[in-house]
Amino acid sequence: KLVCTYCGDDKFEQNIGSVLPQVYKVGDVCKFRVMRQDYTTGQLSLRDDLNGLNHFPVDLGKRRFKRFERINCRIQDVVDGRLQMEYVADTAAATPFFSFEELISLPVAAPLERHGVVSRLLGEAPFGEARMMRENRDVSWVRAALEVIDCNLPHWVGGRLRGRMVWFERLRAFVISLIEESPYLNRCDAGTSVDDNTPLRGQPSCRPPRHRG
Repeated sequence: KLVCTYCGDDKFEQNIGSVLPQVYKVGDVCKFRVMRQDYTTGQLSLRDDLNGLNHFPVDLGKRRFKRFERINCRIQDVVDGRLQMEYVADTAAATPFFSFEELISLPVAAPLERHGVVSRLLGEAPFGEARMMRENRDVSWVRAALEVIDCNLPHWVGGRLRGRMVWFERLRAFVISLIEESPYLNRCDAGTSVDDNTPLRGQPSCRPPRHRG
């Protein structure tokens, strides 16, 4: 989720200069996700998933990073509405990964995967970012995939209310199983923790319309 300002004419943009001093303090070490890097200039585009903010351009020297890699940076200053940061090597133990095999071993997922449903679904174009995150062993790939499903499900299942409710209930059962019957949440660090606005609470944000009889 991203924090944006409405600019009129159906346009939104991030005007984050006024909120930076409220969110970041000099000396804090924060976690960011690398969205892209210009290997010619070294400039990075970083996303703060916890606060919903994008930062560009960011100069961390000549170090190269992988796309969607999560990195730690120390806040040095806020100048002209932009953060000045330095890279901080992560010396702590690596966050355990949550694999695809663990996902499909959940009781609610196993019957679907016997018919290849889960594998085929994750192979579709909208899940490109989630796949890239999984390849980079980013534990939050599951959350990214669920958010895609959460927002696209009404379109995918069509206009029949009963069919939509069945699939919403399946999604809800899957999320509950993920939370209660797997170690997924225990493997999420502070930068990928679950908040009240994600489908990991078991309440899809793109809800079906209320039936009017």
